[in-house]
Amino acid sequence: MKACAFFLFSILVLAICLPDLEESRQESRNAQAYLQAQRIRAGKLPADTLDSWGNSFIIKKSDTNILQVTSLGANSSTANNGFDGDDISSLMIAPPHRRSIRWRQLQLTGTLFLAGAPWLLLCGTVIMRFCRRNNTRGAAEGYHGNGHTA
Repeated sequence: MKACAFFLFSILVLAICLPDLEESRQESRNAQAYLQAQRIRAGKLPADTLDSWGNSFIIKKSDTNILQVTSLGANSSTANNGFDGDDISSLMIAPPHRRSIRWRQLQLTGTLFLAGAPWLLLCGTVIMRFCRRNNTRGAAEGYHGNGHTA
């Protein structure tokens, strides 16, 4: 009965706490767009390459002759004063997909711990009961644990 309850609890924790699949897809698209922007900037991909959402990259050259390759992201628009949350640029120090990696690692670790903790407790309880039962049986038969019998 306890094992069934632990199983249901573990399934519930996994269903609620695991990362959303669509968010993972979005992060994958962001990572792909960032890598493409880097390759276009380095001259390894043609300038007419499309981003992960099927849109053209915006390529600008600054006054200091630095090439900036930008993808407008999933919403295909940007804020008037800079970037919005899903824009990708070849000059980004911390692109969106890298910012979320640590959060995903923590989320996955916490989820696996919550799902596995009841099983560890159950196994520990079973092992302790087994050891206690063996020690009690050995003492009743005159075994003292030092290799000698009474």
